[in-house]
Amino acid sequence: MVILHLALLPHQQRQLGQLEYHLQNSIALLEESRKKVTLMESTLMEKRRKKANAFPSALDVQKMRDDNRRMEIDIYLMTREVDGFDCGRSKPLLIMFITIQFSVNKLHLAAISFGNFG
Repeated sequence: MVILHLALLPHQQRQLGQLEYHLQNSIALLEESRKKVTLMESTLMEKRRKKANAFPSALDVQKMRDDNRRMEIDIYLMTREVDGFDCGRSKPLLIMFITIQFSVNKLHLAAISFGNFG
């Protein structure tokens, strides 16, 4: 009986070692899976939040209006400048373009003072 116990003990220790090894691998795999799931959840929540905020804020709308107005004036000035090159009078339009680029607040006033725009 004693010999049986002596042979059984190393066998059980090897099995315990193998079980501990598999347990550590399983824990590492579980932690990695948890990190992936957390990342996927945060990505999904970010997409949902972006989808829920589909409508622009008042500041975004104002910025778009300002940009739109700036582009309208730039197009108008470029058209006038091209027409000025055709007629041989391009210098005043270049000064007007520099004046308009100087200030956002003076943008509308500068365009009105040089033509029927706005």
